[in-house]
Amino acid sequence: NIYTEDKAPYKLIGSSSKNVAKLIDDYDDVYDIIMVDLPGNLKQDGVLGTYTLANYILFPILPDFVNLNSFLKFLELYKEEVMPLQRKLNVECKIAAFLNNVNVRGVEVKELLDQREKYNEVIPIFENVIHRSEVTFGREFNTYDEYKNNNSPDKYDAFLTEFLEFIN
Repeated sequence: NIYTEDKAPYKLIGSSSKNVAKLIDDYDDVYDIIMVDLPGNLKQDGVLGTYTLANYILFPILPDFVNLNSFLKFLELYKEEVMPLQRKLNVECKIAAFLNNVNVRGVEVKELLDQREKYNEVIPIFENVIHRSEVTFGREFNTYDEYKNNNSPDKYDAFLTEFLEFIN
């Protein structure tokens, strides 16, 4: 299933995790950046292989300590299972995390942001976050329209700038 928004500067392609590596191979010469949203389960078909081929991995983290602790456990599994395969294939991969769906006024979020330096020792966490936004477009919702129609696109611009600095 290919969803193309005429105005959006990207194409969304739906796939099962086991077919992602083939899609990346198909589109590698077409796009400068290919972003893949994978399930958080390394045991699901295709996930391990896709991570193994990645040059950059960004881990979205929901902004609470339960999700952060779950992420840290996932990161240990990633280090044990993916990193050895990347070394074997001579794949250089840079990893970082970012906070997603953030209500910056939340007490737990403020505490988490205050402790970011502690977690940066394990994995760098972006300074900029993806703010919580209401889905205002129903079934036809897409991230490009949300960005374009948002009253403060600068909060997205800061995140995008940090993302581009990360991959360059």
